[in-house]
Amino acid sequence: MKKILLALLLSTSINIAHAEENSLSELIMLNYINDAKQLIEAGVNVNQLDEDGQTALAVACTFHRLDIAKLLVKAGADINAKDEDGISVVEGCTLKPYIDKPEPVVDYLISIGAK
Repeated sequence: MKKILLALLLSTSINIAHAEENSLSELIMLNYINDAKQLIEAGVNVNQLDEDGQTALAVACTFHRLDIAKLLVKAGADINAKDEDGISVVEGCTLKPYIDKPEPVVDYLISIGAK
């Protein structure tokens, strides 16, 4: 997997210092959005669970990144994927105690059929 990731990184202009040691989810969390976009566009597995058992789409939702969520969906992200605890993206984002206002990513995912 690391060889594939490195090949993808070398074939794009991604900042290797940011992306070499970070998963797609970590790039989103660290706000390296351009690097995350380039990885997605290069064909990284957008449904891969990260080391915390989350999909990149769940991380984009948690970090309120509607732009990344839309790009992930366009790249084939499963809008009804569940994390390692069996919680869907929408469920996970609406269960967060700090969400006290409408969440654009959740609204978007529901509008395209997420449950």
